[in-house]
Amino acid sequence: MAKKIHIFTDCDLDGAGSYLLFSWLTGRTDIPYTSSTVNKLENALIGWSKTQSIDDYDNVYVFDLDTDSKRIHSIIDRSNVYVFDHHKSNDNNVDYQNAKLIIDSDATSTCKLIYSKFKSRLTSMLTTEQKMMVSLVDDYDSYQLKSPLSKQLNTVFWSYQ
Repeated sequence: MAKKIHIFTDCDLDGAGSYLLFSWLTGRTDIPYTSSTVNKLENALIGWSKTQSIDDYDNVYVFDLDTDSKRIHSIIDRSNVYVFDHHKSNDNNVDYQNAKLIIDSDATSTCKLIYSKFKSRLTSMLTTEQKMMVSLVDDYDSYQLKSPLSKQLNTVFWSYQ
C-alpha cells in the first residue's frame, strides 16, 4: 500500500516544479496537495487541519514556503513533516523539535534543492526534458534568466492560473 502523503506547496512556478519533481521521484501522480502563499500558509494549515490530521499521514511535505510563524510551528512540528526550502527566512527555524528541515539558503530554488538532495536517484530516472524543466524552474526562480525559455515557462504557468 502506498504511503499516505500530503504536500503543502507555494503556488508559484518553483512550488509547482517542486511538487512535479517530487511526483516523478516517488513515481506517484496521485499525491494530494494544498497550494498556498507564504502569507496564507497559516490559514491554509488551520483550514486543512479542521478535516485532516497530520498524524494520520505517513509524511507531510512543505515545499518553498516559509514556516517561521510560531502558530505554524505548533501545527507542523511532527516527526512525519519535512520542510524543503531555499529562503533565508526559514534558516531561523532552529527550534523545531520533530519536523525535519531541509533548508539551504544557498540553493537557488526549492526545485533545485530537491533535485540536489535526491540527485543520485533522479539523475538516472529523469528524461532530458524533465531535467530541463528543473533547470528552467531554477533559472526563473533565481532570476538568472540565462534561458529565455524560463521566463516563457513562467508566463505559460501563470496564464493557466
